[in-house]
This record gives sequence, C-alpha cells and structure tokens, in this order.
Amino acid sequence: MPDAPDFDRRDTDRLEAFSDGVFAIAITLLILEIKVPREADSDEALFYALVSAWPSLLAFVTSFATISVLWINHHRLFAMIARTDGRLLVLNALVLLGVTFIPFPTSVFAEYLGHEGERTAAVLYAGTFVLISFPYRALWAYASRERRLLEEAVPDAVIRAQTRQYRYGPLVYVVLAGVGIVSPLACLLGSFALAVYFAVPARWALRG
Repeated sequence: MPDAPDFDRRDTDRLEAFSDGVFAIAITLLILEIKVPREADSDEALFYALVSAWPSLLAFVTSFATISVLWINHHRLFAMIARTDGRLLVLNALVLLGVTFIPFPTSVFAEYLGHEGERTAAVLYAGTFVLISFPYRALWAYASRERRLLEEAVPDAVIRAQTRQYRYGPLVYVVLAGVGIVSPLACLLGSFALAVYFAVPARWALRG
C-alpha cells in the first residue's frame, strides 16, 4: 500500500515557493531606483554624476542586504517548521507585506539623504523594519511555542537560540529610527550592520 502524501510538508513547500517569489520581486525592484546620468557632457561630468549618486547606491546595498537576510532567515525558519495552519499563513503574509514595501522607503531615503527631509526619510526607513520585525518575530514565536509546528528533530537549544536572536529586533530598529533623527547616515549604516548580525546563524548563541 503506498504511503499517504505528506500534506503538511507540501503546504510548507508551497508557502516557501510563494514567499521566495515575493522576496525575489522586492529585491529586483530596488535597482529600478538607480538612474543612469543623462545630462553629462564629458567624462568629468559623468564621473561627478556617478559619485553624486552615492546615496542611491548606499541605500540600494543596505536594502539589498536586509532583504537578502530576511530571505535567508525565512529559509532557516522553514527548515525547522514542518506544518502550516491558518494563523501561520496570515503571519507570513504580514511579513511579505512589509518586504514588498521596502523599495518605497529605500527610494525615499536615497532621494533625500544629504538634503532637507532626510531625517523624515530615515525614520520612515527604520520604521519600515520595525513593522516587519513584529510579524517576523510573531511568526517564529507562534510556530515554536510548545513546538506546535516544528520538526520533531529540532533541538530545544536551537529553538532557544533562535528566539534569543529575534528578541530585541524591534527595539533595535526603534533605536535606529531615533538615531535617524540625529544622523540619517548613521541610521542607514546601522541598518546595514543589523542585517549582518541577523545573517549570522542563531546557533552561535548556543554558547550564551
């Protein structure tokens, strides 16, 4: 008699495939905000035009890194999540809602960095990641509580480490939003540094 299909695992595969598509589209849209200089009439003018585009390039790299890390962590979480249910799907949809919005504050920040309005742009940028961090944290908390949706083989120590890594994400982004009021560039660089931190697998925290 053939084995019954693994409907739960098939559901997580579909959820991951859909999510991967959303991440891919969001990360591709970032490059559309980097414009080719059109009015340079000499090599020197083109050089200075390219140099003056550094806010757009820095915002692009930071958002590219952040979306990449969000995707990497999404992949890591669903390597541990074995089943889905309605609440998990809603939480995942809220995460994707935030991800698809990222190109907009990135464009605003790139446009206003170094000009009047840059502080508001910085708060909008960091605030977007505050809003994303809440459903991201809630998704993991819901799936891991009493191991309700996790693979049986996931060690308790790994669950604790993952939870510890996500614990202060929203607070740190709130702090970055406050930093943006004082120094928008520091807010952008801090966002990049935080992306690097979250790229590190939570297992390093097992020693903590």
